Amino acid sequence: LKEALRDAGTEIGLFIAGGKGKTSLKTPAEIREVGEHHSLARPPEDLVYASRMSAKVDNSAVDDGYQIYHHCFVFTTQGEWAVIQQGMAPAAGWARRYHWLCTPEHPLDFVNEPHAGVITQQIARDVLNMVARESSECRQICASLAGEPPERLTRELGRMQDLSLPARHDVRLSELLPSSVERILLKTYETRPPDFEHLLATPGIGPKTIRSLALVAEVLYGVPASRR
Repeated sequence: LKEALRDAGTEIGLFIAGGKGKTSLKTPAEIREVGEHHSLARPPEDLVYASRMSAKVDNSAVDDGYQIYHHCFVFTTQGEWAVIQQGMAPAAGWARRYHWLCTPEHPLDFVNEPHAGVITQQIARDVLNMVARESSECRQICASLAGEPPERLTRELGRMQDLSLPARHDVRLSELLPSSVERILLKTYETRPPDFEHLLATPGIGPKTIRSLALVAEVLYGVPASRR
C-alpha cells in the first residue's frame, strides 16, 4: 500500500510513512517530506509527535513484553491519522498489533485509553498498563515524582530490593537498577514535567523508568497502576 500510494497519494490525499525495522525510524523524515510538497491541515510536526508518542506508549507505557518492530503511520491531507504497529515477544513466539485512530469524530488522549484496538491471539497477563483509565491517579503521582530530587527515588528503589513485594513485582524489581534510573531522573528533575504525557515524551524515558516510578507510587503512596 505504501508503494502504491507514492504516486496515487497526491491524487487522493492519503499517505503512509514508516514500515518494518529500520524503515520505521524514517517515519518522521517521510512525514516531513510529504509536508514539504503538500498542504496539510495539521502541521507536519504535530503528525511527527503523534507517531513518536504512539510508539512510546506501546513500548514504555504498556509494559506487556512486546517490543515494537513495525510502525506504520497513515495520514491524510485533512489531518486525520492512524497508526498500525506490531510488537513481538520472541520468547513466547507471539505478536500483537496496536491500532490507533484520530479523526474529528474520534479524537484521542495519548495517555488515557488511546487505542482503537489491540489485536492479539494471546491475552497478556499482569501487564503494567499506564494508559488505562484506572491508572489516572498513578500517572499523576509518577509525573510529580519525576520532578523530585532523583536521589530520593533511587534511595527508595534501593530499599525496595529488600522488601517482600507481591509476585507481580518480583522480576521487575530485580531488573531495576537505581543507578541507571537516576541518570534519567536527573533530566526530568530539571524539566519538571507537568503531567504524564510530558514525562513520557521526555527523551531517554523508557519502560524501566516508568516501571520504577509506578512501583514507588504503589509502595509509598498506595496508588497501583492498572494490570489490565
